[in-house]
Amino acid sequence: MKQLLRDAPASVGGAGVATAERLEAPALAALVDTIAADGHGLVMVMGKGGVGKTTVAAAIAVELAHRGLPVHLTTSDPAAHMADALDEVLPNLGISRIDPHEATERYRQHVLTTKGATLDAEGRALLEEDLRSPCTEEIAVFQAFSRSSGRPERSSW
Repeated sequence: MKQLLRDAPASVGGAGVATAERLEAPALAALVDTIAADGHGLVMVMGKGGVGKTTVAAAIAVELAHRGLPVHLTTSDPAAHMADALDEVLPNLGISRIDPHEATERYRQHVLTTKGATLDAEGRALLEEDLRSPCTEEIAVFQAFSRSSGRPERSSW
């Protein structure tokens, strides 16, 4: 993880990648400098499975924490063991996990008991069908994340 924060630019694109030229991206340390400049913010790391999201998120969080900023690192990846990705425990670095299945079920139940409470059988059936959409999990996890990051006892990151 420490290698991610070196000063050399990161080269994107490997030997087997058919590109006209390699993309030169700034080192992660330069990115963290930009993020830390405001002293607070929200960083979201997203992408396909196995691309290194946990490693990158942990590296950013650790570097911000080393700079003395309070950081809260959250994952919704069922396979991610965020604490395992970290080399050390820092006093100003909190870690949590949102269980996507639990958040989705809580969201579904909430919608059914509030919005669905006054629907007739046909309307409730349509609502239940809508709540089986893959988008429901995305909404539920985002709401759970919003709740966890908006609490006053949470840090500013």
